[in-house]
Amino acid sequence: MVNHQSKQLIDIILIKTGLNIKEIDIAKVEKAVDLRIKALKLSSSGYENLLSSSSIEAQAEWKKLIPYLTTGESFFFRDKGQISILEKKILPDLIEKKRIQKELRIWSAGCSTGEEPYTLAIILDELIPHWGDWKVHILATDMTQTSINKAKEGLYSDWSFRDVDTDIKNRYFEKKRNGNWQTIDRIRNRVTFKLGNLILDNFPTLTSNIHSMDLIICRNVFIYHKRESVFDVVQKFSKTLVDSGYLLVGHSELYGHHFDRLKTVSHKEGIFYQKLAHNEKNNSKAPNKIDWLDTRQPKAKLPIFKANNLDKRTPKKTRAEITKFKKEEFKKTVIEKTKLDKKTDQNFEEVFLKAQSCANKGDYAQALLNFKKAEELNPFSVKLFYFWGHLEMDQEKLEDAKGHLKKAIYLDASFIPAYFDLANIYEIDNDEAKASKMKQTTLKLLKNMEQDATIELLKNAKASELIQYLES
Repeated sequence: MVNHQSKQLIDIILIKTGLNIKEIDIAKVEKAVDLRIKALKLSSSGYENLLSSSSIEAQAEWKKLIPYLTTGESFFFRDKGQISILEKKILPDLIEKKRIQKELRIWSAGCSTGEEPYTLAIILDELIPHWGDWKVHILATDMTQTSINKAKEGLYSDWSFRDVDTDIKNRYFEKKRNGNWQTIDRIRNRVTFKLGNLILDNFPTLTSNIHSMDLIICRNVFIYHKRESVFDVVQKFSKTLVDSGYLLVGHSELYGHHFDRLKTVSHKEGIFYQKLAHNEKNNSKAPNKIDWLDTRQPKAKLPIFKANNLDKRTPKKTRAEITKFKKEEFKKTVIEKTKLDKKTDQNFEEVFLKAQSCANKGDYAQALLNFKKAEELNPFSVKLFYFWGHLEMDQEKLEDAKGHLKKAIYLDASFIPAYFDLANIYEIDNDEAKASKMKQTTLKLLKNMEQDATIELLKNAKASELIQYLES
């Protein structure tokens, strides 16, 4: 139950930042506020008055408080599906349209610690052969000063590279003595970082150079905001874009919204938005979750184990084990089962690796076929269902992803990566209860490990690092 004092504070935060503090996060916010009140030696009412004012002191205090209100978690080349949209559709289209003027204007709104705008700079470096002939302006803004400072420094740990090819990492980053990696000067100098508040700031505006944008990216920012605030910000984005300019937001963040000047564009990797000219009519409809899933490749239904439907190619031993699973003797089956014969095991590894390779290349249809074939060869592989779930996450088939991640957990109840990813999916679905449950289970498993132990499938992050991330 939210008390009156907390309600007033939450209202002030909403008005000043647009951030929607969820009930599950109230205790964390109250703790942060208590720390700031003690540091300033103010009463609760005095602190609220400070935050409500427009004084220089208030602005300074907001810079100190905001880092407690958002997680700021990011990493390079985040979301392979959306990265593919940028690499293969949006950016090539913009480069072609601007081949005469040779000028691009891009805004990463809510850039956190800089991974996203630097990713954009790297992609453009790969796509534009003669960069020197072009004038490319990449603006990156965030409401947290500490995030902006870190972004300008461009220094990152291995955890930020969990979805980055080694070749890209070695070409665009320099290894430092402390084990961190720093963005090379050529890329770092192509991004301009500024402090910005999407709710309170006025844009488009010439004074801040936020105008005439060809592309605006604002991913995983609106999950913190109320629906009304989201609509207002996107309306400002629309005015800031040039005609035919693009807007890319996080998955599901604009479900149910309709904007007169922004048409919804469906792509096999997801949905994005494009600004219409004044004389164009917007016939697109606001996307909802069903529309979103329908734009993807055909859904891969969860495997249903039925003895009478078993593929004849499945080894007899495995078929018998699956029959036990049908009879709800799954746990006993896992304990009793022996390894498949050597030939079958080798074939499984080959097919499994082929499935992973196809997924990494973005060939989702072929990857799906290989995952299904691998399942026939070994339906008890934890990693198989984990990577299968990731294939569906990349395509935003979240319900299917949940099913396969849960299957991995059924096979190994201590499999941390599956709990970790399920927590992220439930957060996307705004299912706070289930997200919290998955996080708590992950934390419990991590705290029972040696703190220097690494989790291979989470890019070798240390248990202590993951605990810090989940508790932040």
